[in-house]
Amino acid sequence: MAIDIKNRRSKRLPFRKRIRYGQRSPEYTGHTLNLSRHGTVIETARVFPKGTKLFIEIMDNINNDGIPSDTLILNGVVVWVQRSLGLTHRGRMGVEFQNYQRIEAMYQSRNKS
Repeated sequence: MAIDIKNRRSKRLPFRKRIRYGQRSPEYTGHTLNLSRHGTVIETARVFPKGTKLFIEIMDNINNDGIPSDTLILNGVVVWVQRSLGLTHRGRMGVEFQNYQRIEAMYQSRNKS
């Protein structure tokens, strides 16, 4: 269930980055679709139930070898889930950051409009 735009605490910005995530360690991969000050939407083959705490690594500035030069490590909680989307077998989950202060610089650099 998505949050009504009027009820959001901050604006969502386009933000597609590779991520690794899991409950105790980064076991799974996916990518973000957008970013707000307080969370992100993750598209992936492995979604977790609402209320699940996640360890998240957002990989930024990936070089030609596929290695990120910057990795932001965050904790979050799944706040909504959308299971598999048709033929892609990928779902989406909204994740609220628990330590969202760490994302502030990344958010501000993309919110200069």
